[in-house]
Amino acid sequence: MHVVVAGGGITGTMAALAFGDAGHRVTVIERDANPVPATPHEAFTSWNRQGAAHVRHSHAFLARLRKLLIDRQPALLQALFEAGCTELTLPEMLPPTMVERDPRPGDDELTLLLCRRLTFEWVLRNMVSHHPNVEWRAGAGVEALTVGARTGAVPTVTGVGLDDNCSVPADLVVEAGGRRSAILRHLEAIGATAPHEEMHECAIVYYTRFYAFAEGAQAPIGPPNGDLGYLKFGAFRGDNRTYSITLTTAGDDRDMRRVARPEVFDEACRAVPALAKWTNPNCGAPITGVEVMARLRNRRRHFVVDGAPVALGLAVVGDAALCTNPLYGRGCTTGSVHAYMASDTYTEQGGDLDAFAHALHDSTVRDLEPFYRSSVAQDADARANAIALSTGVDESPMRAIVRDGLLPAMRTDPVVLRAFMRSFNLLDLPEALLANAEVIAAVMKAYETRAERVPDPPLGPSRAEMVERLRRV
Repeated sequence: MHVVVAGGGITGTMAALAFGDAGHRVTVIERDANPVPATPHEAFTSWNRQGAAHVRHSHAFLARLRKLLIDRQPALLQALFEAGCTELTLPEMLPPTMVERDPRPGDDELTLLLCRRLTFEWVLRNMVSHHPNVEWRAGAGVEALTVGARTGAVPTVTGVGLDDNCSVPADLVVEAGGRRSAILRHLEAIGATAPHEEMHECAIVYYTRFYAFAEGAQAPIGPPNGDLGYLKFGAFRGDNRTYSITLTTAGDDRDMRRVARPEVFDEACRAVPALAKWTNPNCGAPITGVEVMARLRNRRRHFVVDGAPVALGLAVVGDAALCTNPLYGRGCTTGSVHAYMASDTYTEQGGDLDAFAHALHDSTVRDLEPFYRSSVAQDADARANAIALSTGVDESPMRAIVRDGLLPAMRTDPVVLRAFMRSFNLLDLPEALLANAEVIAAVMKAYETRAERVPDPPLGPSRAEMVERLRRV
């Protein structure tokens, strides 16, 4: 079978590997024609990935993605290590307050990859460029879907038309165009039923700066992330002794927009004790300015509507079908998992396009959509929490249980921490955390004894103090 993959980002390239390894002939259509640099360093400094504007922001490569590579692409995982990527294991992530530190079954799964997005993509692109079943076609983008016979009201996609007036026939088109995908416009043009779409604004702005460790310096000890209510922050180790710091603020917080200036960004970091360690010159020095990313949203599209596929011969994967707040670091992982889900489902259905469309829809709803729902709920709670902090009124019992039960229990109870980490890393569905009786008992015990604990010191200044400090820069 001939599979056309529209989009050459991480999801599209993983789809090319998955379908290529399954024995299909694959053509990747990628609008960006910029040549692949010679080294990861050059990729970070000069690779212009116009189709993926967020490549120089912090990225998380979660444990489920690492497991996928171990199971399906061990050569790719090895190539990542050879390019300078490393791993972050559970023992390294245990908080200092965790007394029980003995290993437990399954701990080896709770390992993350430490890597910059461009290094991951550089390794991935080099691997797919040598795949015997994959052709990389750059310099033209998909302008339209081509169609053949209809099955009742449902069109059958038979290939793509490109913006250079060429066309490419296909037995299956995999749309992996990311958050900016034009798939809705393409489907409308062929008379397909509109997919069901829901969208929720994240209402945040992302600010990221990259650094290189000083000679002999190591990552500072202590949690590198936190939430001040008006400002979320995190430090992320990358490959080849690099790291990044990301700050996120509410989209309508005009005062905090000043952190887009490098000197203001650094001052904000110095005001937060956990980040001051990372911006100390003895730790490292900046290697970029401040990258800004806005207009972020959680979005879910269903391509089976009222029991019927909107089109046959089409699979929409990754962010084009399901995208979440990048704050939770799920994009590269869910995109890669979705790509393999599409390939495996296509093989299992033996060319039956209707059965394939339904099976892919069902798998996506069952295995990935719960993380989208979780992201929407977390964003709603974050907005409510910000309002509560500004007004001094917090009427949410669940928020109190998370703040005074779950979070303290994660710092001391090995079962709670591991259950949370498995959900965070997409190894278990979000509802598994609340279905674990041992977890619930530990969380409620921590909550009921909240008055006996010494209050945690503040993670940083109040918003008023931070705004005043930044105004002096």
